[in-house]
Amino acid sequence: MNRSKIKLILVVIPILMFAEIGYGFDMNFGPAKAIRRKAGALKKTYDVRVEDDGFRELSSSIGGEYYEDIKLTKANSPYTLNSDVFVDGYECKIEPGVTVKATSGYYFEIAPGKLTAEGTKDKPIIFTSSNWFKSRGDWGGIILNASSSGGGCILSYVTVEYATDGVYIENTQNSAGDKVTIEDCTFQQNSSYGIYSIGQYANPSIKYSYIANNATGIGIYGGAADIDNSEITLNTYDGIYVSVCTEDNAVSINYSNILGNDTGFSAAYDLVNNAAYNIDAANNWWGTSVTATIDSYIYDYNDNTIYGTVNYSPYNASYFTAGPR
Repeated sequence: MNRSKIKLILVVIPILMFAEIGYGFDMNFGPAKAIRRKAGALKKTYDVRVEDDGFRELSSSIGGEYYEDIKLTKANSPYTLNSDVFVDGYECKIEPGVTVKATSGYYFEIAPGKLTAEGTKDKPIIFTSSNWFKSRGDWGGIILNASSSGGGCILSYVTVEYATDGVYIENTQNSAGDKVTIEDCTFQQNSSYGIYSIGQYANPSIKYSYIANNATGIGIYGGAADIDNSEITLNTYDGIYVSVCTEDNAVSINYSNILGNDTGFSAAYDLVNNAAYNIDAANNWWGTSVTATIDSYIYDYNDNTIYGTVNYSPYNASYFTAGPR
């Protein structure tokens, strides 16, 4: 091989290596998307095409930052996270029947932005572990920052399992963001919370959902929450834990089955009120009609006078149908 050919190879190889790791180009010589990873490594995103509605349809391996509206389709399902997914200021739509798999503690984050994940009874959307032997905490979970006009996230007929927190809702801004709506969903086998809500203006609406077999079912750490027609059961520690809320009855829990929590024998409760305000918890089934027993399942003012009261009367006298319809 002559010297000129050797020089050419030595020049071309570094250029291709430079392009492949993502500094402004990819191997198809198109512009590369900027990617931010916690560990600092650069990963590609895998875009398919822009649909007529302006959303970019993604292929089955996803990860990195997205600065445009994106769509996860049934045709390209299942999806696998190759890194954290971060949608910054845009909307992510997920079609019915899509499965998203993750491991290595990866998160699916919309912050701030909008997640529209509307499955159906026959075609639910599933977020789960990609491991063959699944365990609680295999991946990070869904993060929703509803702190701006990008809020108004919707989860309907969505199952989230084997994460740290099934869904982590954060709103710490100085003005009210749009409400996160959760309906007909299942949160199970998560190592921390099924649903975790934090921030003064966090205000999730949780209806017709099943929250079971998590460490703690629902955690409310600020703002308000409206929980109706749901079943919160078989969680290792507390079924519902309220630490902070904004005013009396800002947290309301009605027409739900709240029973059988504290499976870890840790002196936990079905409902804990560690906030200074009262909670409306009327018309629920607690697994019993004996008021003294119901009192023992609840931690509130009657246990420590610095906290508000859980008002559970009237209560339902028997188990009734709740959870996904």
